[in-house]
Amino acid sequence: MLVATVMGHRPEVIGGALLSLKDVVDFVLILWLGKDELNISQDLRTICKGIEVRNLGEFDFYKGFDYYRNIGLDYLREKFGDGIWVLSLDDDERLVGGIGLKDFLEDFTGENRVVGLRLKLEGWHRQKGGKVIWTAPFCLRLFKLVAGLKYTGKIHEQISQDLVRHGRILKLNEEKARIVHLGYDISEMEMEQKLRRNYKLLMEEIINDKMNGYLLYHLGNHYVWEEKYNEAFLVYKMALKLGILNPELIYDVNQKIEKLKNKIKK
Repeated sequence: MLVATVMGHRPEVIGGALLSLKDVVDFVLILWLGKDELNISQDLRTICKGIEVRNLGEFDFYKGFDYYRNIGLDYLREKFGDGIWVLSLDDDERLVGGIGLKDFLEDFTGENRVVGLRLKLEGWHRQKGGKVIWTAPFCLRLFKLVAGLKYTGKIHEQISQDLVRHGRILKLNEEKARIVHLGYDISEMEMEQKLRRNYKLLMEEIINDKMNGYLLYHLGNHYVWEEKYNEAFLVYKMALKLGILNPELIYDVNQKIEKLKNKIKK
């Protein structure tokens, strides 16, 4: 069985996320963090069958994204049990492709001990100074709901460090499915406000978990955005030294370190 979770708070964009899941998944759980309750139109429910909405109230940053995503996992576990496959989207993301994905999961993943698949996540990101760049990393967005699986991280929530103990995590060929993100082509001021907010929460987590290389990786990314290249270089090196990053992040960090060597102050 393949289900999806869609988390968000923008009624003007969530319809597109739901339509992108049509004919791909068996069930959609919406984790709604809007000020007002979300009501899905009957037309949309007819097109996209199996939609349920959990109205969770406005997002509380001090609870963190992991808190809300884990509500979704607990709900799915209670409704369907462990063992199902879960595709995770935000309301400003769109699944491209995916037809036949459920059959692929059934045929391929069991005998290969695969419990997670990284999908290409494409989108425009506005940088400091107004420059907009296209990025396309592979992110863990499709995973098997195994016993006890939980998200961790208030602001850069992730599940891979827990999931990898249960089996293999591979990349999914983008011809089978990929995700397009609409959300980061925003004004420089909006991006700066968002990153400042994220930085505050990230530092709170690092204070409580100083040996978490994943958090340090994101701190390095923040320093790059602020053009604090010396700080970014040192933090990336520290993240590698801890030895807990997944192979894709290790490759990404090494690439960033090489680029920073030409920018850091001697």
